[in-house]
Amino acid sequence: HSIRINDQWRICFVWRKDGAHQVEIVDYH
Repeated sequence: HSIRINDQWRICFVWRKDGAHQVEIVDYH
């Protein structure tokens, strides 16, 4: 999954039954 915060930041994570895993905040320049 990927949630876009704004033009610069995006949160990527893997969603499983017990919650979110491998959460990372990606900086797009």
